[in-house]
Amino acid sequence: MSLKIKEKFFGKDISKLKDSALIKSIGDYFGEDFSNVKFKTGSILPYIVPFPYSAIVFGETVYIRDGYESVIKDPRVMAEELYHVIQWRRLGWTRLPFIYIFNHLRWGYHKNPIEREAKSMAEKFTRQKTGVQK
Repeated sequence: MSLKIKEKFFGKDISKLKDSALIKSIGDYFGEDFSNVKFKTGSILPYIVPFPYSAIVFGETVYIRDGYESVIKDPRVMAEELYHVIQWRRLGWTRLPFIYIFNHLRWGYHKNPIEREAKSMAEKFTRQKTGVQK
């Protein structure tokens, strides 16, 4: 497979752009090691769902939609996406996709328990990091 076709499907690795201190602080907060998580852009994967997500997680890789590369520096977004990595680790490849799709069809994106959990944990991390209380 040519490099261009491979990059179009799997994306271009932009892990070097990540804020390592931010990723470490999120890992410390969640008690997880995210040092092997990859960040990619230019892939068709964020477009496989019919919603304009800025990023989508598959296993240990965060696929960022073209034009949204700045989210790699956003504490709340990174905490949410990295929490999805934890969910992949916890539920695995055989369970998470089915649970996510079932919940999405039943309750939609905003009420999907997997999304709600990740958003809640990201919000808690952001409040702790910034010291801002709701």
